[in-house]
Amino acid sequence: MSGNRTRKLGSQPWRRAGLWAVLAAATAGWTQQTNNYELRAVPAPGPVVLDGKLGDWDLSGEILSCYDLDAMRDTNSVRTAAMYDKDWLYVSFRFKDATPMVNRVDPVNDAASGWRSDCVQLRFWADHGKPVGPNGARMTHVDCYWFTDEARPAAFVTFHDMSRQEAGFEGKLDNAIGNGVDAAFRKDDDGKGYTQEVRISWKLLRRAGQPYGAGETLRLGMELFWGDATGSRWPGHRFADLVNQAQPQREFFWSNNNAWGEVAFLGHGKLAPSPSVAQLSEVEKLARLRYSTQGPVRLDYELPAGGGDTVAADQAKRAVGAVRRGDGHGGRRGLRSQVTAGELHRSVPLCRGAARRLRSAADGAG
Repeated sequence: MSGNRTRKLGSQPWRRAGLWAVLAAATAGWTQQTNNYELRAVPAPGPVVLDGKLGDWDLSGEILSCYDLDAMRDTNSVRTAAMYDKDWLYVSFRFKDATPMVNRVDPVNDAASGWRSDCVQLRFWADHGKPVGPNGARMTHVDCYWFTDEARPAAFVTFHDMSRQEAGFEGKLDNAIGNGVDAAFRKDDDGKGYTQEVRISWKLLRRAGQPYGAGETLRLGMELFWGDATGSRWPGHRFADLVNQAQPQREFFWSNNNAWGEVAFLGHGKLAPSPSVAQLSEVEKLARLRYSTQGPVRLDYELPAGGGDTVAADQAKRAVGAVRRGDGHGGRRGLRSQVTAGELHRSVPLCRGAARRLRSAADGAG
C-alpha cells in the first residue's frame, strides 16, 4: 500500500499499532534453529538390547536438533539421547526423514564417505583438560549409517586431531561394527523417519578405556546428514549441533574441536525436558494458534478524498482481492473480504487473539 494513504482501524489509530504488535509477537518465533550446548547422559536403567525400539531407554535427557523448527521439524529433525554403563556409551537418534535409511555408500570400498547420505558423525574429545597425546586427551570420530544395498549397519572410526591435519592422525577402523561400535536401526511405522541406536566402547574414547561417571564431562560435536535421491552423491541436508556456547561456529566443524559441545554425565535419570525440546513445544503451540482462527474478518479504515486502496491475499486457497475507493469526502467505507485466517497464514499469520482484535476494531469495541 502506498505511503501517502493514512488509515485507521476503527476510529482510534492505536488499535492498528496494537494489532501489528500482536501479530509480531505471535510470529516472531516462526523460524527457529536449535542451539544445543549440552547433552545429558543418564545411567542405563537396566540391560540395553540394541533393537532400534528404545523400550529399555530413559529418554528424558534427549535434545532436539533442527535448522528450522517451523519449516523442517517433520522432515529434517532428530532427537538425540545418551545413556551409559561401565562398558558402553549409548546414543540414540530419532530422525524425521522423508526417505529414511537410504545410504548407498559402500563401507568396504569407500568407508570415509558415509556422510554423503543418511548418516551421523560423532566427534568426541575425551579428557579434554589434558594435551592430546599418549596418556592424555584423545579425539575419536565415529561415522555410522545404514548401508541400504546390503541392509546392514556400517561404522567407520578415525582417531584424529583434525585441527593439526596430518600431524594429528593416529589411526582408524574401517569396519568398526563389532569392533567397539554396534548399531541397530528401525524404520518408523509411518515411513517418515527412523531410529538409530548406537553403543560405543569406552576403549575407543579414552586411552586407558575407563568409563565416564557421574559428574564428568565429555566434549562432543554432532553432524547429522540427510541424503539426496541418489543416496550416495551428496547430502540433501546437513546440520551440526551440540556446540560450545562460547564458540558456536558450525563451519569446518570436523576440525574445530573448540566449537564442540558437552556430554554431562549425571547420576540419575527422569530429567526435566531440555531447552530444545521445550522450544519445540512452544513452536507447536504457535502453529496450532496459527491455523485456529476461521471465518471472515472485517477490516474498516478511512481513505482520503479520491484515494484508492487494494487488498490481496498472498497464496490464498482461492483468488481473493478487493479494491475500494473513498467516497470523495474522506468518508469511511467498510471493506469486507471473505478471507479466513487459514487462507492468509502464509503472508499474515493471524492468531486467535489477533483476529479478535481485528473484529473488535471493526466493531468499534476497543
